[in-house]
Amino acid sequence: MDIIGYIAIEWNEDGTNTRWLYTRATPTIMAGSRYKYLPGKIKFGYDELVTAISEAVEKQVSLDGATVVDKVESKAEEELTFDQIRAEAQELWTALVGADEGNADKILKKVEMIFGRKMKLSDITEDQKDLMYLVLLDMRDMQ
Repeated sequence: MDIIGYIAIEWNEDGTNTRWLYTRATPTIMAGSRYKYLPGKIKFGYDELVTAISEAVEKQVSLDGATVVDKVESKAEEELTFDQIRAEAQELWTALVGADEGNADKILKKVEMIFGRKMKLSDITEDQKDLMYLVLLDMRDMQ
């Protein structure tokens, strides 16, 4: 999932309204996005969203050196047990946080984005194996 959005209507002084798509969380809105440079609030509409995503991708290419590809090669997913995923995540946590204590906050933010709420890695249960695997993939990318 690339965007979890929240649509809101804001009323103008003249009695008209404007619909907005929120792509970042606020104290009262749960939303999020994988696009680092996507604005937190976009006027709601297909063209506006496509333009905002295009601009966010272009900005990530220019500022972060990201690469845009047309075709993704399909790889066979490795099938790990929950215990294997948890063990590797614990090893990566130790290595990443040992290398830079700031990585703890980065990992926990990724957990919050994936699970939709703040939680510790140790609180993840076996029935959340697939989401835990997504956290593990993000942690692997941080190496």
